[in-house]
Amino acid sequence: MRSGVRGVTLGLLVATAAVYAGLTIPLQKKAAATADAYRGARDQRREARARLDEAQRRESALRRAAPTAGAAAFPHDPVGQTRHGIVTSLEGAGLSGVRLAVRPAGPPAAALIRLGAEGAFADVVRVTGELVRPGTGVVLERYQLSGQDSRVAVRLEGMGLQASQ
Repeated sequence: MRSGVRGVTLGLLVATAAVYAGLTIPLQKKAAATADAYRGARDQRREARARLDEAQRRESALRRAAPTAGAAAFPHDPVGQTRHGIVTSLEGAGLSGVRLAVRPAGPPAAALIRLGAEGAFADVVRVTGELVRPGTGVVLERYQLSGQDSRVAVRLEGMGLQASQ
């Protein structure tokens, strides 16, 4: 009888090992692979969402910066419109040595802008803030200030955006 119990116990142990090796281990591997695939898909979704959010922020910023007023004065000359807006911002600013270059560019930019000027720090900061306020259509790409005694030199590069329709 004892050997019968041992035989049954040994048989159950072998059957358990076979089930474990045949079913449980492959199913655990499959579950681990599925969990890895899920994590990968979740990470890709997060990255895609971050890229989409960044693109939406950029588009929104470009839309906010696009010129809204003054487009009627230069309907077919976005370069002239951009130049006029910058010159208007510079009038009475107290800056000297102003060098302005505005030339055509490809979409979404209508014009490429280069500006250099000198003046008191407060005047330089006020004018550059005026240039890039929402609705002017000017977006800065590079901005450099350098001090010379009580005066500050500014050099900036940017683009003028096309008027929103």
